[in-house]
Amino acid sequence: GQIDSGYYPWGQNTNDPIQLLDVSGGSGGSEGSWSHGGRTYANASTGYAAEIAHWNTTTRDDIKSYLLALKELGFDGFRWDLIKGFDPAFLGEYGDYANSYLSVGEWYDYNSRQALVDVVDRSGGKTMTFDFDLKGDLTWAVKAQDFGGLAAAIHWWPRTQVTFVDNHDTGRSVGGGQQHNPIEGDNWGRERTQAYAYILTHPGIPSVYWYHWQDSGAELRGFIDLLIATRKAENVVADSPLSVVSAGGPIYEAVLGAPSAGQALAVALGDGAWRPSWRND
Repeated sequence: GQIDSGYYPWGQNTNDPIQLLDVSGGSGGSEGSWSHGGRTYANASTGYAAEIAHWNTTTRDDIKSYLLALKELGFDGFRWDLIKGFDPAFLGEYGDYANSYLSVGEWYDYNSRQALVDVVDRSGGKTMTFDFDLKGDLTWAVKAQDFGGLAAAIHWWPRTQVTFVDNHDTGRSVGGGQQHNPIEGDNWGRERTQAYAYILTHPGIPSVYWYHWQDSGAELRGFIDLLIATRKAENVVADSPLSVVSAGGPIYEAVLGAPSAGQALAVALGDGAWRPSWRND
């Protein structure tokens, strides 16, 4: 279908050779590359959707008009799908124009910590990114019950990273989902609860997958609700201090916040017993 932004109708039938590199979603079309900090990233073709020529002024005007139309409908934040195909500087331009409350981009690539931070920097700090680097580490950790890689999994810039356990691409959904890298191994309950215990107690901006909360049973929903309430009660925020006590093999132990200030949260994953040093009861 199409939504008429009042300036240019965008939809499956759009076919403007100036604004679209490849309307069919084939292999054609490239926006070259962009660089930051001496690192260069080649813009990728989607392979399944139209390639939009963001460098074209008319294209960007159309997109901005479309964003304003969405805001008039009540949307005040935007999730950008597959941002590996264009210069992230355009995300900054779009965010400035729309004065968006929230902006988060999908740079779908594991082991991508540097790229995610570079995307944010290149946008002028106007967008966040989904923490696919952490997603990869977390999926492996809870399946293997080896938490050694989690000590360094939180990004260098946690206020810009939206953490998640699964989404419609990686996990299951009511319609089946794409299930490219789901957290659902031999012990779904254990793996999902451990993953949510991690993201909902740690720095970053955690997000809950609707399928997990709505359609995966009352037990998981109750656990997620408890973690959210605990995060709020202990005032854990995106850049709260994190002290990793132990992160090796089948045990992970960490303290969030400042015990000396009377507000801190301890979290342990895996087998074993642990009592934080400040607890005497």
